[in-house]
This record gives sequence, C-alpha cells and structure tokens, in this order.
Amino acid sequence: MPYEDITTQDLPGDEVPRILMIDDDPDDAELVKEMLRGALGPRLVFRWCGSEASALETLGTDRYDVALVDYRLGTISGVDLIRTLTARLPAMAAILFTGRAGRDVDVAAMEAGAMGYLTKESVDADVLERAIRYAVERVRERVGMARIVRRDPLTGLYNRIGLADRLRRARELIARGEAGLLGVAVLDLDGFKAINDRLGHAHGDQVLINVADALRGAVRPYDTVARTGGDEFVVLLEDLADPVEARSVAARLVSAVASVDAHPEGPVTVSVGVSLFPGCGDTDEQLLAAADAAMYEAKLRGKNQAYVVGQPVAGRIRAPTTAQELHEAIDAGTLDLEYQPQVDLESQELRGLEALVRWRSPDGGPFDASVFVANLERAEAIAELDLWVLEIAREKLCLHPDLQVAVNLSPQTLLHEELAQRLESRPVSNRCIEIELTERFVPLDSKMLTERLHLLQNLGFRVALDDFGVGGSSLARFSKSPVDTLKIDQSFVAGIDADPRNRSIVSSLVFLAELEGLHVVAEGVETEAEYRTLRDLGVRQGQGFYFGHPMPLDAFQAWAKSA
Repeated sequence: MPYEDITTQDLPGDEVPRILMIDDDPDDAELVKEMLRGALGPRLVFRWCGSEASALETLGTDRYDVALVDYRLGTISGVDLIRTLTARLPAMAAILFTGRAGRDVDVAAMEAGAMGYLTKESVDADVLERAIRYAVERVRERVGMARIVRRDPLTGLYNRIGLADRLRRARELIARGEAGLLGVAVLDLDGFKAINDRLGHAHGDQVLINVADALRGAVRPYDTVARTGGDEFVVLLEDLADPVEARSVAARLVSAVASVDAHPEGPVTVSVGVSLFPGCGDTDEQLLAAADAAMYEAKLRGKNQAYVVGQPVAGRIRAPTTAQELHEAIDAGTLDLEYQPQVDLESQELRGLEALVRWRSPDGGPFDASVFVANLERAEAIAELDLWVLEIAREKLCLHPDLQVAVNLSPQTLLHEELAQRLESRPVSNRCIEIELTERFVPLDSKMLTERLHLLQNLGFRVALDDFGVGGSSLARFSKSPVDTLKIDQSFVAGIDADPRNRSIVSSLVFLAELEGLHVVAEGVETEAEYRTLRDLGVRQGQGFYFGHPMPLDAFQAWAKSA
C-alpha cells in the first residue's frame, strides 16, 4: 500500500471515530468492541483484522481514524507495524494495545509514532474512550501543523519541504520491497509568463489554482502533487508497474493541464519530464535533476508533451549554460541560425528577415534557443551569444541595402563594456541591421541604456521593440526614445479578424505610431484572415508562419528567389 496523500483525505474529526483493531486474538477484539459500543453508542464503526496483511489490505481501501495495534502479531511486532502505519497514513492515530507492560515497550511505541499505550489488563471502557479521543486530537494538531509547514499557500499542494518528505518515504518503500517503480515528474507550464504579463498576476494565480486542481484529479489518491515555485509542479507517481505505465500517466498529466482554460489566452499547455527510481539516481537531488533535464527535452521537442527516462540524461541533452560551453557549442557546430521572412503586407514583397538562434541537440534538432538563453543570462554569458549572432548577420546577410536583418539583443548585452568596440569595427555593415529589444525588459528611464540606444543609431543600426504590448507600456513612453520600430506581439494578432478589441488596439497603435514616425511590424501572422485584417488596419509589415517558417540560410535564399 503506497503512502497516503492527506490532501485527498478528510482530517479526523467525526464525532464517533472509525476504529480498526489489529490483533490475532478474536476474543480480545470482541471484548474491545463491546467496551467501545457501550462508551460510544450504536454509531460505532469498528473492524477487526487478525494480521498485518489483512490490515494493510483493509487500509488500502477504507479510512479509519484510529488503529488499536496488538504488540505481538505473528512474525511482526506491533511497534514495527505502527511505524509503517504512521509513515503511510499520517492522518490516522495508532495506539499500542498490549498484554505486556514495561517502560521499554512504552518508549518504543512512542518513538514509532504511537499516540497512546494501553495494557489489556488495566483497560476499561472509560479509559479506552479517553485514550482514543486524546489520540485523535493529537493527530489533528500534528496534521494541522504539518499542513502549514509543508503546504503551498496558494494551491494547497505540498511545497518543497512536504515534497522532500514524501519523496524520501516513497524511496524507503521501494528499498523495503513494498512498492514498484517510482516516477518523479517535473512539470513546467508553457508560456505562463505571457499570461502573467498580459492578464496580471491575479489571473495567473487563478490559472495556477486551476492547474493544481486538474493535476489532483489526474492522479491516484496516494500519488503526491507539489508546487515547487512559480509555474513549476512536481508529481510523485508511486508503485508503477513499468516505464510504459509511467508514460501513460505522464500523458494523462499533459491532458489534464490542457483542460484548463487561461481565457483569453486559450488552453494551458505543459512540458513534463519523468525520471524513474531505481534507475535515474540514488538521491532526491539526482532524481529531480534527471526529471528536470527530461522536462527540458520535452520543451526542445515542441512542448505540450512528456518525456520519460529510465537513466540519467542531463549530460546527454544539456544545452550550453556558460561562456565556455557556448564557445564549445559554436566550435562543434551545434549552434546555428535560422531566418524568418518579414513581408510588406501591401505588395507581399520581402522586406527583411529575423535571425533566430537554434541549438542542435546530439539527439536531434534543431531546437529553439529559449531553453538555454535564461541560463546564459544568469551566467552573464548571453553577450557572447548575442555578439556571435550579430557578427554572423553582418558577414552573411547584409547583401542588399534594402533588406533589414533583425537581431535580438539582451539588455545585458546592450550594457556590455565591449559593445561599442565590437560594433564600431565594421560601420558599413551596420545599416542593414535592426537591433531588437524585448519591451518589458527595456527600462528606458535608465540613462546608460538610453545612451547605448543612441550609440546604436549613431553607428547606423535601427532599433526595434519586440513583443510590444505585453509589457504594459504606453506609446508615450517611447515617443522621445531612440526607437525606430514597434513589433506588435502575436497575442494581439492571433484571431484579430474575429476580435474587435484587438482590432481596436492595433488600429490605435498604428495611428499613434505613425504620428511619432515609428515603423510597425506585426508578429505571429498565421492565417490569410489575420494578414488581410492587419493590412486593412494599416500595418505595413508582417512576420509569421503565413509567410514562412524559420529556415536555414540556403532554404531561405531559395524561398526568397521563388517568392
């Protein structure tokens, strides 16, 4: 029987507790039953089990508030059984009920987790009733405090502390040969930041609560669901038969999250990585690290899916996270660029392209670089990646003066001390480059940052604000800033033909941008209806799958010739 998850159980609080007696003497059980019937009345719920095996089987399907455990149970002692019961069923009180008196037995029972100790020779109905009620109250207090310390206040799920305890206990079960495989699933919501940025944290919190409820409903009562921070969850899948069952349960988790609607953003999706024990490590840290690496593999493979591993995979799929690893990846040829066209919406002629970093995993690819960009930023190595992309763009793409090449830069790169020196080396090639900075990460009230943007313009670069609209900024904030282009975030473009609110927003944005002399590009154009609506609203250029997917340079050049 796997461990009980008390998030799925009612805490003991019935007026008449439900009692299970575990004793190999049926006469003793009948005597105790009559005592309790006299003390608690006809509403008494009492069941007798004559062995450890029958008791564990009963507790696998029925809930009891109190277990009265005999000291001697054939091959196992009552103290050992109490230790098992309190570990697996923390919301049930255990009382040692024995014919053997002695301080050593009393101490052993308390250390095993018993809430009381009674000798058969001295017990009567009143003593038995008081002991049971006292034990139930103590468990209530213990479980109540555990909930405070071990629970996430937003969702009510286990937090990191509670997860660590559950994971330790689950591994102990396997070590004793009492359970099958353990699956450790790490779940990360796809694109959750966009929900927070556009709809606010209150809406985001409600989405997290709904996801938590969906996950609870997708697992068995004895599985564990935890929220370990932000939009990351961990699920412990106990007593699995084999890796095939692990994949089946993981797929169920993906489907459960997809049932959550983050209106108006649509269904929520999740990437899930599952590590197995035994197999993926000997410690909690190793199991979680392997599951985390598997989760990133799921993201690399397209998100909204699960990836299950039975052995450590972190080294096998790990993307570069430091400057040294970045240079090694460049030298090994695992980093490359792909290019997505930007098209004039009136004439549908090619007007530019965006250079996008791709990482080719040893297992396949290419994959979006977003899975490791955040790690490079934390390691302060992102400037090396950005400047490498910029150099490639200046060498290979500035072939025509009318073709703009968009290159993304991190604000960290913009403030890099060697930026000016690196950019001044080839001023002629700069005129075709448009530097893109994400709106919500650009503090234009920073004097140094504004000076760097002016420097870029003086060196011949154009400056664009990417994902405009999701950062909550007004156009007035940028009216006197060194910015040339606004790229409307795809969240305003998706379904714009059927969304009067987004049509109004984009129409106003185009009007105000033209007053300020700013160029407007729409991102994420995927349908003809979206293209026609944006064109009719006065948007000059667009980018998205409707015109072309990101593609390698040779494929892009072939596309450009045929367009």
